[in-house]
Amino acid sequence: MGALRRDHFDAVTLDVLMPGMSGFEVLRAIREDADLRDIPVVVVSVFSGQGALAGESVVSKPIDADDLAAALASAVVEDRSRVLVVARPDLRETVLPALAELGVAGQWATGAGEARRLCTEHRFEIALVDAGMRDPREVVDALTEITGFNGEVKWLKDKPEGQSRRLFDMSKTESMLGFRCRTPLYEGLKLTADWYRENRASARNLVAVKF
Repeated sequence: MGALRRDHFDAVTLDVLMPGMSGFEVLRAIREDADLRDIPVVVVSVFSGQGALAGESVVSKPIDADDLAAALASAVVEDRSRVLVVARPDLRETVLPALAELGVAGQWATGAGEARRLCTEHRFEIALVDAGMRDPREVVDALTEITGFNGEVKWLKDKPEGQSRRLFDMSKTESMLGFRCRTPLYEGLKLTADWYRENRASARNLVAVKF
């Protein structure tokens, strides 16, 4: 921890089984330190399934040099600014290019199970959940469980609205959640990305589900 505070590093590789301060304790200290929390960390461990590593980049032992190099390259290039999109497949060709245009890396899941798996393999800054899915609450429940989030999840029915044009029947979403789309998709994504960049530090302590 002293070396991290003295010098600048592009990324950290972290072993879990260490004498003295364990890798879990080091990781927790990094994520709780305002000056260090944005450093990409790649955990090298036989404990890749541990809940404490949920959302972190993990390379399992025995170490494969190519896997480690790929994980480090991905962590440094993306700078941990990853978005998990959980939505219907037909939205993929619209949403991912819009995120790429904003300079944001995104990965796609089509349900709670796939979202859960991706969260055990990668660390995401934001999760975008499609309100038109069969059960968006199931997805949010899975995300909060796998990330160990203990705060309050607020379902906001009034903002931000976001659909470029009406492509399908949203009457069920409106009747169940009181949601009605008014903001175009790209505009909504840009507003969200701009807000997050300006409020990145405080946003880590807040989970709000907005459609």
